[in-house]
Amino acid sequence: MIALFIPLLILAALFMVLLVLVQKSKKSSGMSPLESSTASNLIGISRTTDLIERLTWGTALFIAVLALSMGWYVKKKKQQQLSYNSPNIERAQANQLPVLPAAPEKAPTKKAPAPTSSPATTKKQPAAK
Repeated sequence: MIALFIPLLILAALFMVLLVLVQKSKKSSGMSPLESSTASNLIGISRTTDLIERLTWGTALFIAVLALSMGWYVKKKKQQQLSYNSPNIERAQANQLPVLPAAPEKAPTKKAPAPTSSPATTKKQPAAK
């Protein structure tokens, strides 16, 4: 369903950009460069402006409703997928590592054997020539 929402949202946004570019500015008296002069002559400038303005508001409303419904749908899907089952997750849960035994509280300590001769007291033998 998300695969349907996203392209519709992108197309509506592109249509909105086109409508805004075609709209006649409220401050200027001339036509915008992208406005069709033939449509203005056939329908009339005021009716064309009204139509484009209504289409712009309708597209904005469509984008808002689509965005809100997409958010609602995603939230609903996340609630349904709390117990999500995937082959990879099931495989990972089945192949759990073995649990190591608990370490004893106090391990017996062994004393290191005392050295029989310390390195400072031993004499080195002269090397044979």
